[in-house]
Amino acid sequence: MAKRFSDGEIIAALLDTGSMRAASERLGCSRDTIKRRLGNPTFAAELEAARQELTHGLSDVLNRSSERAVSTLMKIMTTSDDERLRISAADKLLTHAAAFGKLSKAVRDDW
Repeated sequence: MAKRFSDGEIIAALLDTGSMRAASERLGCSRDTIKRRLGNPTFAAELEAARQELTHGLSDVLNRSSERAVSTLMKIMTTSDDERLRISAADKLLTHAAAFGKLSKAVRDDW
């Protein structure tokens, strides 16, 4: 008798691997098994909720890390005795600030 996988097991495999093929290989089931489960609206909603939760958690980690990275660059820019390090830190801050500005504008434009 074929093993029946729980929704949680399939969701975890999909989130961990990023594809149906890799998830099915990890679980030892066919892609058709996962496709059938994805056709279930309740399962699809659970998967989307899990994706959202994962995305929000990663976003929080990246935001905290970004704040520390900016603080580190600012400290180097203002306190280093090495002019090359100060210039490099300033350049990186400006480069990332410009990229962030473009991203922020794109997000605002999509609203």
